[in-house]
Amino acid sequence: MEKIKELFNKLPFRGLAEKIPAGARAKVPLLETIVIPYANQIVCGIVALVILTACFGGGGGGKSAYYGTWQSHSGQLEISANKITWRHLSGDSYETRENLTWLPVDNTDRTQAVNYPKGFEVTGTYTAATTESNIGRTVRTLIFLHNNKSSIMYRGTTEYRKQ
Repeated sequence: MEKIKELFNKLPFRGLAEKIPAGARAKVPLLETIVIPYANQIVCGIVALVILTACFGGGGGGKSAYYGTWQSHSGQLEISANKITWRHLSGDSYETRENLTWLPVDNTDRTQAVNYPKGFEVTGTYTAATTESNIGRTVRTLIFLHNNKSSIMYRGTTEYRKQ
């Protein structure tokens, strides 16, 4: 209990009561017992929220959770911060998109949203493709991580597993 009190006394607003003149504090008796402790809780809550947002980015994990190589029944995806490459398993078709923008989104597909609730809309420009007429075209892709298994991702109608 003593350690908790020591920690509490180090919180940002704890010294605020001492900066308020004694006469003013006496007029507001709840200041030290309710207002300042709640201010500390609010600050700690905001700090925790900022940390969680930075770690998870609003999606099914932060965008870095999607980086790596993913395998499906039909192909392989390689994802990095600024590049996505897809290759068909037969090896005869591929596409690369670069200059990516990542926008956190909720999954609106009711059939998939239970298991894949949050993800990203990733927009990029084709820089290489089997179909050369696609090069230079900008496209978007929706990707979602499984809510319980970060090694499973859903893209379009295909499930991918992290390699």
